[in-house]
Amino acid sequence: MRATLVPPRGPISFDASEGEKVFNSIGCETCHKNTFVTVPAGTSINGGAFKVPTALAKRFMHDLRSHSLDDAIQRHGGQAASVRSSFNALSTTNKTRVLRFLASL
Repeated sequence: MRATLVPPRGPISFDASEGEKVFNSIGCETCHKNTFVTVPAGTSINGGAFKVPTALAKRFMHDLRSHSLDDAIQRHGGQAASVRSSFNALSTTNKTRVLRFLASL
């Protein structure tokens, strides 16, 4: 299974493409990079602050307790609190675009 590639992205809609721009403009890319190296499930990284989960299914965040993308965004705190506030201040259209971008990944 280690050689299994990440599934390809589906069609990228206009909203998803615009959402990526908004995602980057509000600071999400500070932590969420567009490229990364994976390690086996169960590996502790960042000094043990995060343990790589097994398949996420339809759960989000590092502890798998968020059941929607919006819920995951709302649970960001600490260093990401200002980015969460920036997301919350977006128009409904731009919030939807960010969520469509995230769903396209």
